[in-house]
Amino acid sequence: MARLIHLVFALLVIGPILIWLWAAAGVLTLANGFGCTIHEGFATPCLIAGTDWGEAAYTLGLLAAWGPLIFAPVVIGSAALWGLFALVRAFLRRRAHRACPQPDPAIPRGQDAPGPPRQARADRDGTGA
Repeated sequence: MARLIHLVFALLVIGPILIWLWAAAGVLTLANGFGCTIHEGFATPCLIAGTDWGEAAYTLGLLAAWGPLIFAPVVIGSAALWGLFALVRAFLRRRAHRACPQPDPAIPRGQDAPGPPRQARADRDGTGA
């Protein structure tokens, strides 16, 4: 479940940044590669292979220009919640680890811990047999 939560937070942090980068790359491609004029005031004609891409260029321009203002609260808030989630999860895991210590992995199961050898039962009882 934690893995899914980390994935959702990663998408909320990285996704808007990738969308904004895609819009900025599209604006630069349309402006420099095809000579279109793109600004946030209004749509201007942008002919590519006989088709007008002016409205799409205008939309990409708005997203590229205003994207950081739109996406910054989402990215910052998601990153803060992700960090808080990771911190609480690490605290709870550490607390659970302290409450229930794990067996020493160096000692195979079914064997005694290294130390002085055990006395025979007869020697413990004092019977000497």
